[in-house]
Amino acid sequence: VGSFALSRVIGISLPKATVAAVVLMGIASQSAPAQALFGRVFDTQRNFSNIERVALIETCFVLFAEQPITGWGWGTVEELLKHHSRSKIDYPHPHNTYAHFAAEIGIGGLLCLFMIFRGLWKIARDNYRNGRREEAIFAAYCLVTLVVLGMVNDYFFGANRGIIVAVMLGLAASACLPPQHIDNLVPGPSHENPPSSVGV
Repeated sequence: VGSFALSRVIGISLPKATVAAVVLMGIASQSAPAQALFGRVFDTQRNFSNIERVALIETCFVLFAEQPITGWGWGTVEELLKHHSRSKIDYPHPHNTYAHFAAEIGIGGLLCLFMIFRGLWKIARDNYRNGRREEAIFAAYCLVTLVVLGMVNDYFFGANRGIIVAVMLGLAASACLPPQHIDNLVPGPSHENPPSSVGV
C-alpha cells in the first residue's frame, strides 16, 4: 500500500516505489522508538502471547515430523492440541496457518499454500505486465496479506475465516480475466447474431 501511494504521489514506477518504501522502512526501523516497539512485540521471553504462540508452533511441527507425508488428517488439529500442546492454555488452533497445514495435511498442505501464493503472484505479475495496475495492486495486496497473516492467524480454521479468504482469492482470480471474458460469463442474448424480426 505504501509503495502504491508513493508511486502515485511522486510519479515513479511501482517497482522503484517498492524499493524506496523498503529502504525508508529499513531506515525508520533503526530509530530507538521503533526498536523499543519491536522489542516488546517480538519478545518471546516475557510476552505471554508470544510464548504461547511459539509453544503451539513447536507442537505442530513436532507432530509434522512424526507424520510429514500425510499429516494427521484434516480437522484433527483441535484434538491434537488438546492432548499434545506445550502451551499453558488450551487453544482450538495454533494461530498459525503454516503450522496448521503442516500438522493436519503434511507436505501436501504446505504445497497447497505454496500453490495459492504462486497463483496470486502470477496474477499480480501478469496484470502489471498488461498495464492493469489496480488489479495488480489488489492481487499483490492479497498475496502479502495471506503470507503475513498466516504467521499470526489460522485463516483456514472455521468457516468465518475461510469464507473471507475464499472471497479474496475469487476476486483476485477474476482480476486476471480480460474484459471480454468477463462479458462472456454474464448470461444474455448474443450480440453477434441478433434475432430477425418476423412480421405478422
